[in-house]
Amino acid sequence: RGKRDPELPALLCAGWRTSCRYADLDAGLHEQSGKRHQQQRIPGGDGGERTEHDALDFHHQFHDGGADGLHQCMDEDCPEHDHGGYAGHDGSEDRMDAGADSELDYIEQTSWVLFLRYLDQLESEKADEAALEGKEYQYILDEQFRWPNWAMPKTADGKLDHHKAMTGPDLVQFVDYKLFPYLAGFKAKSIDNPKSIEYKIGEIFSELNNKIKSGYNLREIIEMTDELPFGSSKDKHELSHLYETKIKNMGNAGRNGGQYYTPRPLIRAIIEVLNPQVGEKIYDAACGSAGFLCEAYAYIYDRMEKNTANLKTLQENTLYGKEKKNLAYIIGVMNMILHGIEAPNIIHTNTLTENIRDIQEKDRYNVILANPPFGGKERKEVQQN
Repeated sequence: RGKRDPELPALLCAGWRTSCRYADLDAGLHEQSGKRHQQQRIPGGDGGERTEHDALDFHHQFHDGGADGLHQCMDEDCPEHDHGGYAGHDGSEDRMDAGADSELDYIEQTSWVLFLRYLDQLESEKADEAALEGKEYQYILDEQFRWPNWAMPKTADGKLDHHKAMTGPDLVQFVDYKLFPYLAGFKAKSIDNPKSIEYKIGEIFSELNNKIKSGYNLREIIEMTDELPFGSSKDKHELSHLYETKIKNMGNAGRNGGQYYTPRPLIRAIIEVLNPQVGEKIYDAACGSAGFLCEAYAYIYDRMEKNTANLKTLQENTLYGKEKKNLAYIIGVMNMILHGIEAPNIIHTNTLTENIRDIQEKDRYNVILANPPFGGKERKEVQQN
């Protein structure tokens, strides 16, 4: 790994499996055995830049305190490896799973876990609000499918109850054969109200399969997700920033990952020119990871008068999107949720299948923000539409 090899940078910087993430290695040798990197710049896991780090120190800092916590040490010469395999520095098993082997798979699979964790937090907040008003809150999910019961049952002192917590094959079987079918069923139950969070739950889980085949890996992911804070707007902002970073990385993950991401400075520049206002309807017909809609939300929120009517309008009747691809739809919904939009108005459909003659006055929008895909093919009947 320390030899000068023209193909080595590409191999080492392939994404999740790398022992570290270096943007450019043209300045010198890439040596991982404790020697100093002869580099001008060494980007950090948080997107910043570090200068003249000792290679081994940086290697450990990145893995033990990286921005996403899911990177793996793939350096066999690392002194903390005493087991001969690829594992984390905490001695845990390698999180690379047989069913998920690319950045695209990872963001898809972590998205559904993140979504259920968010849903639990949302329900807890609404239950507290109802209790303060002397009302009883009607939970969306049945008791056995709520996060504290299947994912993170805890003892009285707040620690994981290992007697109740499922792991290994039991956990995977529960997720595959009970949890996912139950959640997918919300789509049919809420078909008359596609704007509702219930419909979004059904839509997401009817399009997803659990690819995490190791119940031990899944248990570890759940425990890490449970520690993520969702409480304040600052917490959500930090999580949304992290999620956006993951989406950006998808552009380098192969399988046309770049189609999901438009550079944020470009989006912000377009939004500033169009200057959308609260009360206007904003539409993206090929919304991908919902970058335009998330940035439009932030732009309007920062500039509008903060009253109940405006907040309700911005949440429910301002931002609309459509997306054809399963993965992009899931990511777009999750991205909007993390940016503060409780029930995103994103529909999972191919915009081009709609007959232009059927579009009516009520289907008009005030502002259209989009970076539609320019590649790919459509069926003949769609092309004639």
